[in-house]
Order: sequence, then structure tokens, then C-alpha cells
Amino acid sequence: MTHPLLRFAELASQDPDALAVIQGDHALGRADLIGRAGALAQGLSLASGARVLVQLPNSPDMMALVLAIWAQGGLPMFLSAKSPATHLDAIIARHAPAHVIDIAALEALPAGQASLDLPVLPGDADASVVFTSGSTGMPKGVVQKAATLTSGADRVARVMGYGPSERILVPVPFAHDYGWGQMLSCFIGGHTLILPSRDSLVDISRTISRDVPTVLAGVPSLFAGLLHGISDFENSQTDSLRIVSSTGSPFAPALYAALRTRLPDVRILRNFGLTETYRSCCLPPEMAQGEADSAGRPIEGVTIAIAGPDGRPLPADQEGEVVHLGAGVFDRYLDDPDATARSRRTCGDLGIGVFTGDIGRLDQDGFLHLAGRRDRLVKSMDIRLNLSDVEAALTALAMVTETAVIARPNPMSGVELVAFCTARPDITAPDIRRAANRALPAHMRPREITVLDALPRTPVGKTDYPALANWSASTQKETL
Repeated sequence: MTHPLLRFAELASQDPDALAVIQGDHALGRADLIGRAGALAQGLSLASGARVLVQLPNSPDMMALVLAIWAQGGLPMFLSAKSPATHLDAIIARHAPAHVIDIAALEALPAGQASLDLPVLPGDADASVVFTSGSTGMPKGVVQKAATLTSGADRVARVMGYGPSERILVPVPFAHDYGWGQMLSCFIGGHTLILPSRDSLVDISRTISRDVPTVLAGVPSLFAGLLHGISDFENSQTDSLRIVSSTGSPFAPALYAALRTRLPDVRILRNFGLTETYRSCCLPPEMAQGEADSAGRPIEGVTIAIAGPDGRPLPADQEGEVVHLGAGVFDRYLDDPDATARSRRTCGDLGIGVFTGDIGRLDQDGFLHLAGRRDRLVKSMDIRLNLSDVEAALTALAMVTETAVIARPNPMSGVELVAFCTARPDITAPDIRRAANRALPAHMRPREITVLDALPRTPVGKTDYPALANWSASTQKETL
């Protein structure tokens, strides 16, 4: 399988002027991006195998930098530009990158363009390290081989129904595995990437009108912000859009319905996968009507199994841990063989797979139904529940737009539920409390409800549960 760098170089030789990336008034063709990579490579001077930690916001130069690192035999490692200093310090201490490229370091590299020498790069070479979001702890570095990345981008393009030359709007960070997948769509599929100039909902909405994307790749929190936040999305010219693709957190039914109302002629594809699996399942709109609560079916090349406590596959409709097998399985966690062995192991006679930590079941038709994370199962009033179910029930209330729920130790009852909600205008915590008391059974009712302007996010847009746990002790917001 061709290395992504060599695939992009081949695409550039076939059509050097084809647009690779647009950001505001800055546009680079394929040959321009190769030339920019050549100049950056001259400034890097990497030893073969050198680890380069990239901590940058999305930009054409970040894309060129990845090509430059590959061309010198280096290994790009991605950490969000919004990650806390504690994450950066821990990664540097543990993994010893040869270089850390942030905005200042990038600006110190050569400007302009130069030729790029293409080395021999085998498909089994380490090609990327993406650090997990750290939403439940310190991030782990997920290593993927070149062939896995090339295969993943090709397979996803077929699942999405991409044409030969899509224009993909990418408002998610390249440092997130989903954003990294979009960059690979350019390198491997030759699609044009459109990058917002600023990290704001208003700029994303304006970019849709100005740069006429055909694909919008996002996450549920982004779509919630576009629909319900200060975004001007209601005035965006969306006629060019034909595909919306989402992954990350679960897509609440009300949010999905609202997005379909705003974009009635657009195919909305919901996806499931981990950094460790590239992409696992997809639920296209033609399957969504009868399977609204499903994560979809496995994509091309993937097998999904449900494992019991002994690690062996379970029959259909039995609940257990979701295991991803086949294409997309990550190679290892960087410098962490123990964590690799816990996640990447044998599932009965099916072979090596990724034990995802998600709880779910496969129905008789092969659709995956998720019940939540293994680490979000608690007992409330001696009844087992998943905190994700409480979140879904609260978000289903008409007055609530988004919810996060944590479990807090209680010396009397063992555990109590604490909910953080964003709400429609003029809605208060007592309003939500009264509605929740009517709609939810006693064991699912939060002991405490806090109304926030917005939920805290990790650098890649997921709910920051550790921040909420710290916040619950001394919130300054309206609390009941």
C-alpha cells in the first residue's frame, strides 16, 4: 500500500495546479504544497525516525510540515494547539520528541518554496502518532502505519460516496483523529480542503457561503453551536453542500432532526470510531429511519464483535464490550506496551482487535447499538445505569440543549448524579429540575443541576468531564 506522501506526490504530478487547500485568501495547489514542504524540510534537517511534535492550529503550512517530516523520514506526532501545558509537558517528558513545532517554531522555518526529495517509504513505516483527547485522563499516543492510513482514507471515501474532487470544509483540528482523516483525504484522495480562517462559529458559517464546500466534516458540538449558538448559520448559503459527516460524541436525535430541517437535501452520515480504529461504523440517512439509535453498520474491511468478560464473542442482541477487528486497527500506543496489550488483544477465534471500552450490542441485522462507555457505568439507588442514558434523557427535555452528567461520591448513598446543562433562553435550574422529576425515574434524577452558558470542552471538542468534576465542588453558576 502506497505511503501517503508518495500518493500525494503522484497526484501532484498528474495535476499540479489542482487546489489542495484554501484558507481565506490563501490558496495552494498540489505542486505549491509540495514546494512549501520542500522549504520547510530544509529548515528541519531531521534524522531518520525523529519524532516531531506538531502543536499548531489548522493551516496550509501545517499540511506542508507533515509532508516535510515524512520526506525526511520523521514521525509526525499531533497534539492540539489548545491542549493544556500539563499534557505538553507530560508528552515531552515521556516521548522525547526531537522537535516541538508550535507557531513560533514554524515561523522560524524557511519561507517560500523549494524542491522536495522523495525517499523510499514502505507501507509498514510508522506514519503518525495522534494523541487521544485526554477527556478521561492523560493522552496516549496512537501509532498508525502508513498502509493503514492510506487504506483508511480510501475506504472512508467510498463509504462517504465521495466524487473525484470534493471540497471538504474542515472546522475540526487536524490534531484530532477526525481532522487528521480530512488531511489524509487531501493527500490520498486529492480532495480540496477548506479551512476557516478563525476558530469561530461565525467564520465557519461565512466560509460555507464564500468557499462553497461540498462536504462539511464536524462533530455534534459544532453542529449544536451552528444551529443554536451565535453563528449566522441560518443565513449561510448551503446549496453547495451535499454531505455532512459527523463523528465523536453521540448525535442526539433532536440535534439530528434540527440539522435535517436546516439541510433537508444534504446526506447526513453519522460515524463511530476511535483514534485506535480510524473508522468503525457508519449510519447513512437511508438506514437511519429505522435505526435512529444505532451507530450504524461496520464499514468496508471492518468486523465488529461484542465480547463478554472472558474476551470471547457474544451472540446477537447480547450486551458486552465493542471490539473492532480488521482494517484500521492501530499498531501500538507509543512507548506503552502495557496499555497496548490491554487494548489490542485476541477476541476468541476472530483474531486481534481493539477492545474499545464502549458497551454495546449488535442486533440481528448487524447494526451496532451503543450503551455508553464501560467507565461510565454506575449504580444509583442500587440500580445499574449508564451516565450517557441520563444525559440523553435530560437532553430530550424541550428546554435543554445539551447535557453532561458525572457521578460524585456521597458518604450516605455511595454515589449521586450531578448534571450540567445548557438551556434555552430564560430557562433556570429549577425549571429543569421540575421537568426532570416528571420525566425521569428516581434513580436517574440528578441530585444537583447546574445551568452553564456552554459545556467545557477538551481541545478536540469533547465534553471535558474532569473539568466538570473539579467544577462541581465550587461552581459559580446557578445551582439547585
